[in-house]
Parts: sequence; structure tokens; C-alpha cells
Amino acid sequence: MKRFKTFLIFMMVITLLYGCGEKEAPQSEGVLFETEEFSIRLPEEYIKEDLAGVRAYFKGENSLLAVYRESYEELAAINITKRSTLREYAQIVLSVNGLSAQELKEREGAGYYYISYTAAAEGIDYLYLAVLQKNSEGFYIFTFAGVKSMEQRWEEEFFEAADSIVMK
Repeated sequence: MKRFKTFLIFMMVITLLYGCGEKEAPQSEGVLFETEEFSIRLPEEYIKEDLAGVRAYFKGENSLLAVYRESYEELAAINITKRSTLREYAQIVLSVNGLSAQELKEREGAGYYYISYTAAAEGIDYLYLAVLQKNSEGFYIFTFAGVKSMEQRWEEEFFEAADSIVMK
């Protein structure tokens, strides 16, 4: 009986010691995709594919993300340089696409600008979220798109992914 009590006390001490250790921070859901230019966390359903004309392309079940880059050399003709701000670039994007300045929004605390809009393609309405970013190579547009009928899901999912972008 004495051995059993000693064993029981020993097991309780071991349990207390291991149970009080630091817990690992939970990883946010999804998959971290990394390129030489940026990293982004997307839901697990997304896969990376090759697509001509874009820096990166990711496809989900009913949504996608296409990443475009305009280098400073390409933008020099319109006086956009490395010293230009993200807001200055955003104004050019709005102008070229015939959008008003009211359509440009800044994501509080995230350091990026975005434009949200809807458009139809092949008879299907889509929700788009274009997120503008900048690094030492140029300006980037991360264009998320999803079927509009699932708008509530996309708004949450797209902003969560956009907030995870880290430019390199």
C-alpha cells in the first residue's frame, strides 16, 4: 500500500510538472504560401497554380487569388517611383479603372488600401477584393474573387488572408 501511495504521489508530481509547461500558440488555420516577394496564409482548399501574366495564382473551390506586380521601371513613365506612396499608386489604379476615390478604403491597423466591387463574368456575379501593397521591387495588387452568392464568407476569408500578407 505504501508503494502504491508513493507511486500515486510521483505520478501527480509528474502530471503537475508537465501540465504547467508553456503551451504552444495555436496556429491560425490555413496554409502559408511563400514566394520571394511575399507570404500569405490562405485556407487549406487553395492550391498554387501557374498562370501567365501574374506573379502568383491560387485557386480555391469557388474562389481565387491572382497577384500582379508593377515594377518601378514600368511605372516611371507615369511618375510613380520607389518614393511614391501606396496612396499615390492607389489613386492611379482608381483613375485607370474609372473608379472614384470614394471606392478606395484603408484597412485600419493593417497598412494597406483596398477596393471592393462586383462584376459579372459568363453570366455569374463575382465579388472582388483588390488589395494594394508595396515592397522594394514595385507595387502589388492582390485580387481576390469569389462567387457573389457566397459574399459573407468571402468578405471574412478575403480580409483574413489580406491581413496575413507580409511583403519581403
